[in-house]
Amino acid sequence: MLSAHGGVAVMTDPTYSPSGLGDVGRVRVLDLRAAVSVVQQPVSQAAPLGGTASFTFSVTTSTPPAFLWRRNGVPIADGPSGTGSSYSGATSATLQVVGVASADQFAGFDCVVTNGLGWPTSSTAYLAVQTGGGAGCRADLGQGGGLPGADGQLNNNDFIVFIEYFLSYTGCP
Repeated sequence: MLSAHGGVAVMTDPTYSPSGLGDVGRVRVLDLRAAVSVVQQPVSQAAPLGGTASFTFSVTTSTPPAFLWRRNGVPIADGPSGTGSSYSGATSATLQVVGVASADQFAGFDCVVTNGLGWPTSSTAYLAVQTGGGAGCRADLGQGGGLPGADGQLNNNDFIVFIEYFLSYTGCP
């Protein structure tokens, strides 16, 4: 006899008797539901200071999944992050870090999904905070001579300008 309920099938075999007692029977439980299958892992993001970063963990399963995002291994909730940014979607497939702050630099985000049959954890995706060029980035010294010439990029020119200032500075004994 086979009966099914909620994705679980129960099969009984009344003719089976391990001790010869007759109608002891055997019951087999077959779980017809599927465990969680990963479709898309979250990808590391670069976001401007004050901007928004989004991380998505996509899965398929025959039962409704529950998502829980973590920052550096610690579960997070929607709302203020404590670092100056805030979270939206902490229990959904897509997490948004809104108002990215400098304290978010290199934070690792991962997601745990459960559906009663499995609980895969996503790979860790990292957040890189872009401070931009010019006045927003202290190391961007510009081309050929100082801060007024900041070009919005960090490159060899910035190192050369630093060395020129270092060698020409006479303010220290």
